[in-house]
Amino acid sequence: MKNNYLFNFSVSWTGGGLKRLYAYSEWFDKKGGTNFIVHPTCSNFIDLYPNNKYFIVKQSKLSRLFKDSSYLQEILTKLDNLDMYYSYGIPIYSRVCKVNWFHLSSVTPLLALNMDLSIFNKIKYSILGMKIKRNLKHADHISAESNFSLGLLKDIDENKLILSVHGSDDELKYLDQNIDDKKENIAITVGTHTYKRLDLVYSKFLELKENNNELKLFVIGEKNNIPSYILQDKQVEATGTIPRKKVIEFLIRARYFITASSVENSYNAASEGIFLATESFISDISPHMELVKGMPYTHSPIQNSNIAFLQISRSDLSSSNIATWDQVLVDLLKHVNALS
Repeated sequence: MKNNYLFNFSVSWTGGGLKRLYAYSEWFDKKGGTNFIVHPTCSNFIDLYPNNKYFIVKQSKLSRLFKDSSYLQEILTKLDNLDMYYSYGIPIYSRVCKVNWFHLSSVTPLLALNMDLSIFNKIKYSILGMKIKRNLKHADHISAESNFSLGLLKDIDENKLILSVHGSDDELKYLDQNIDDKKENIAITVGTHTYKRLDLVYSKFLELKENNNELKLFVIGEKNNIPSYILQDKQVEATGTIPRKKVIEFLIRARYFITASSVENSYNAASEGIFLATESFISDISPHMELVKGMPYTHSPIQNSNIAFLQISRSDLSSSNIATWDQVLVDLLKHVNALS
């Protein structure tokens, strides 16, 4: 194995973390393979990408909170002379090898006290945030998925900070394709956590329905997080959690994409939506502004509120603010090689 690296994705088995794990696994598998630490739900990667080596790690919520990375030393005894250790969202508690890379996978630990979370989650994420900040000194490189997220990392040597966006291979694949004939009279929203503000998504859906009475809204994500008054609407369908391939298929069919996230680490979810749906309404937050920078959009207010979406048409988009996974990984290794 010529790529002597160790990527730790052990606490990321859904959403953007899973997407990045798939991309990294596929890319390195084609280049001879490398090492990954993953959650048990990702054990199928062993067969999917046989050139890589996967270490399966399962932690309880308590061990995640109090004995984080306790498994790491045993794994390191099975690997010789690592060139890089890459930790996706897990604090690096001591130097591991030549190049130590911390990737900020979520801004929630840094903003928990100001977010609409349960008391337990405020405490849990605040503790994680303190651990992240306290241990950044052990990292040679620190990356995040937007300039907004990098800006939350205070008092850090700017030479260590790296923008590492999500790859947008699907968006680029369909950018120049005519998919208008695949459209149906549906709106899509992805994600049901509290910060996704489904109340605002639903308000925008109702506005669109005033002039389009047959419009349906599909909500993709955990059903338990969806307010009951939204579920009771017969023109709303909750899909539950579905494979990413199915998410893409839904977005290709969508006339509208709506996301009202109050905070995001990256523009990942919004990017897929705006490049595939005909018309999109996305919240006016910094990562979304980074995505549409230099492109035409309008502000679309929600009736009887002081909140406005950014309204953008697929036909007005360009690839200027997005990158392929190949570009993301080539850039990562460039930074690693500069220090190793």
